[in-house]
Amino acid sequence: ERRAAGVLRLVRDTVTRAPTSFGHALCALDLYLSPPRELAIVGPRDDEATRDLARAALRDWQPNTVVARSESGDEQVALLAGKGLVGGRPAVYVCESFACQAPVTDPRELNGRLTSRG
Repeated sequence: ERRAAGVLRLVRDTVTRAPTSFGHALCALDLYLSPPRELAIVGPRDDEATRDLARAALRDWQPNTVVARSESGDEQVALLAGKGLVGGRPAVYVCESFACQAPVTDPRELNGRLTSRG
């Protein structure tokens, strides 16, 4: 992280003069300033409620979002570990740095969560 911040400092003055020449540097700066959001989507793929949640979760372009999906929770993927259906219903877990809010089972509630950070 220290090295990456150092590189951003090296190009700081040039980026302000020619921002279109530094697309990757600006993306890196964006990631540095705002940590990625993590979405864990859990539910059967052939279930309409799962599809509705996935559509709501992926509706807007969110370049700083990592998405993991599982039928019922997959211990092989750290973001999905310990996450499962909620009351037998598909759920989305909205997380940042692997700290998750309460799971969401309603697409409308999920939209509200995704429009505000934190």
